[in-house]
Formats: sequence, structure tokens, C-alpha cells
Amino acid sequence: MTDLAPILDRPLPVAERRHQAGGGDGERLIARIAGIVDRNPPADAVAELKRLLAAHGAGPAGRRGAVCGGRDRPRCVVGNHPAMRTATDTVRRVAPTDLPVLILGESGTGKGLFAEMVHRQSGRCGPLVKVNCAALPEALIESELFGHERGAFTGASAERKGRFELAAGGTLFLDEIGDTSPAFQVKLLRVLQDGEFERVGGTRTLRADVRIVAATNRDLTAAIAAGAFRADLFYRLSVVPLTLPPLRDRRQDIPELARRILDDFDRANGGRHTLGKDAIDLLLTCDFPGNIRELENCVKRAAVMADGPVVSATSFSCRQGCRPSPGASPAVPPAAPAMIIAGDRPDNASAEVALRVGRDELLEALATAGWSQAKAARLLGLSARQIGYAIRKYGIVLRKW
Repeated sequence: MTDLAPILDRPLPVAERRHQAGGGDGERLIARIAGIVDRNPPADAVAELKRLLAAHGAGPAGRRGAVCGGRDRPRCVVGNHPAMRTATDTVRRVAPTDLPVLILGESGTGKGLFAEMVHRQSGRCGPLVKVNCAALPEALIESELFGHERGAFTGASAERKGRFELAAGGTLFLDEIGDTSPAFQVKLLRVLQDGEFERVGGTRTLRADVRIVAATNRDLTAAIAAGAFRADLFYRLSVVPLTLPPLRDRRQDIPELARRILDDFDRANGGRHTLGKDAIDLLLTCDFPGNIRELENCVKRAAVMADGPVVSATSFSCRQGCRPSPGASPAVPPAAPAMIIAGDRPDNASAEVALRVGRDELLEALATAGWSQAKAARLLGLSARQIGYAIRKYGIVLRKW
């Protein structure tokens, strides 16, 4: 039988794309098989069709990439908040296209999950490649995404493919896109406009057959006004924007989310726990500045600390002195002292700017940023010097995780 794997990995021709437009995974498979038969008639088309269907994981309904099911169950969207239903419906509509998607929301709201959903429901055969732009140094981000040629810079001893090449035929998820520099944004804009790029130190133009999904927790409109983000790149990325609400705005989903987190924890660790009513009542009073990520940590910690199969309110750290009762200013357990920034006394202007941020606002930003001073400073629009001064002035002790 003809080996069609190399053919299946190629992008669909324009004619096949038109045939599949607006259809589901079943229609896309039919269009792909039709194109294969036209170009390279197989001797055993029926067997090849069965193999292709099995490779794509098509179920009885002929669809791949359902929101929930099988091993993807822990990565489901949980809850019935209208904003979440709208976002899920938008994913269903936009996934079969090649349009860029921009996901907006605070840290911990599930932006990575929605990027996975877009990829799973897209029908693209290539991988989902994730890049945290904020974690890459400015000097390396271009090489990481576009690759480099041998000898392009000191230490480049061999040719290296970038993330755009590794994601060929699939999806490239650019997380924290709001933290990239304007210089890099120009290069990314060219890829989005022309679908072309060159490796660092190279002259050969390469084609980028990738679907772009970007995400950020920053206010890009404000960043554009401040000159920190290019307006033309924003309009290219935000063809289809998805805005995810913070957990405090969808409290009705907290019980179901907490139970799902506990079920997944028990499945992974061989336990059997249930959440008591007092535990649910306690969770409903919390603001969760870290959103679902913080809720997940709270529930897992409580399951570990519970004395029996029922996780009660007393199992949570906020009832054991680690955190205050809801609504109060967060207390902090003893930890390492705040990092001292060089130059103990900032100038008066820096001190004035730093103290415009209230203590509660500063604590919330630190909690959201995982107690990273650098990330919290970006969230608040402060310099490292200013946030260091504010931390010392308010007597905040940084947590260590």
C-alpha cells in the first residue's frame, strides 16, 4: 500500500481549503483524501482511509479535538459563566480557519488551555509549540523563534531550527506577547503579513506554515499608547480576540472547578476525597488574585492536609494562619527578607511614583506574579528600583515557594 504519511503532512492546497471551509473534522478528512486520490491514487484507498481516520482519532461523530474527553479531561473548560461559554463558542467557530487568535486575561485564567483548544479543534497535523516570550532574554528570542545558521554568533556551532520551523503545519503559541520589545515586534509582524522569515545569520527565506495564537495579561491598548507595543502588530494578532474573565467574576464556577481539581488530584495520587460544604462556602468568599492557578494550589494543599476523606474548611491554609480570613490584607509567613536594590535611597521622584501603589495593590500584584519582583513590577508599571523601595517601605516580606 502506498505510504501517504509525507503527503498527509503537507499543507492543504487552495482548492482543498475551499472545499473544507466551514466544515468540521470529518469534512476536512474527506477533502484531504479526495486531494490525495487525485494526485496519487492509492492501490488500497479503503485501508488508507481507515488508517487516516485512526491517526486523527475520529470517533463515532467523526470529530477530533473535543473540548473534553479521554486523556484531555484534565484540560477541559469547566463552568457555565456566560463569558466562558462565549469564549468556547468562539474557539469552535475560529479553530477551523487559519486566522490568528489573541487571548486576553489575567494570569491563571486559562489562556494556555484555550490555546490548546484552538489547536486541537483546528485539524492541523503539526504540533502545538509553546513559547513564553517573557522567559526569553531579548538577545535570544529572535534565535529561539526563527532559528540560526552555524556561525551566526559566538557559540552558534551548528545550524538550529527555530520554533516557527518546529511548529510547521501546526500551531505556535506565543505566551506573554505583551512583554516583547518593539524591535522584535517588527520581525514578528513580517511573518504574520508575508508568512516568511530568515534564520539569524542566514539569507535563505523560509516559509512559515503555522497558525499563530498569542496571549497576554497586559493591557495592550495602554501599551500602544505608551509606545511599548506596535499598533499594527496588535491589529494583526487580534483578528479574533478572546477575553477570559478572572475567577472572582465567575464565582458560581468555583465549586465545580474545585471538585474537578480534587478529582484529578485523587486520580493522580490514588486518593478519594470529597469537598465539605463548609469548604465550598469558604472558597466562595475568596477573591483568588492568582485565579484558577491559585485555586488549584489551595485545593491540592488542602487535600494533602486533610485528616480524612472529607476536605473541610479547616484543611485550608487560610484557616491555619498561613493566610488571613477573606477580605483582610494578606499576611505573609516568615521567609527571606525583601531583596535590597542597589542604592538604598531612591530619588524623590522614584519614591513618589512607587508609593502611588497601595499596599493591597502591591500584594495582589506580587501574588499574581508568583512573588517575582520583576513580574510584579511589569504588572504595576514600575521599575525594579521603584518596586524594591515600595516593598521595603510597606514592610512586605517576600514569600519563597
